[in-house]
Amino acid sequence: MKKSDLKTGMLIETRDGSLGLVMLNTETGDAIVSDGSSGYWSPLYCYRKNLTFESSNPYKLLHESDIVKVYGFRSNMMGAKISVDGRNLLWEREEVCEMTHEEICEALGKEIKIIKNK
Repeated sequence: MKKSDLKTGMLIETRDGSLGLVMLNTETGDAIVSDGSSGYWSPLYCYRKNLTFESSNPYKLLHESDIVKVYGFRSNMMGAKISVDGRNLLWEREEVCEMTHEEICEALGKEIKIIKNK
């Protein structure tokens, strides 16, 4: 999923578990708003096309603000609710698994030899 695929009313989940509602074409521009407990209003321009966070905000760990899930909604009654209840998961970020040679051997239960692709 790309940033351009987001629509008003979609719910996003960040890597740190925070939820936010996508709001496009507001008076101050496109944004993601929280339910009020965390109080954030994050301008959508802080996100790259691939939904990773990019900002000069020193108080937020950039990686933790990456969007990792996007939910739709089934009816207008659920459109403004900041909850995953009753929503369809539309997209989930697929993470690259990084492992050392030792970790791979341990996971496979045997010694391995890594060769180059032909």
